[in-house]
Amino acid sequence: MVAHAAGGTFGPNMFPQDRELNRGWSVAGRRYRALEREIANTPGAFFFCCLLYGDDSDFPAAVELGVLGGDGMQVERFRNRFDL
Repeated sequence: MVAHAAGGTFGPNMFPQDRELNRGWSVAGRRYRALEREIANTPGAFFFCCLLYGDDSDFPAAVELGVLGGDGMQVERFRNRFDL
């Protein structure tokens, strides 16, 4: 689930994502995109993406991104649904 902006290959969307988060239109979205850029610009960094679900839906309630780089481990959780 490595985003294209973070160096992943281009292809179909792997999971539904809030448009403002995905495109960096919100405050959280700008931080999300900044983490993607940091991952892309840190060769050899360990990266993870965890989808968190709040019900039986296929639409994750939150997305957790983490990167282990020169500054240590950074983990942030981003709200992906606003109906829960």
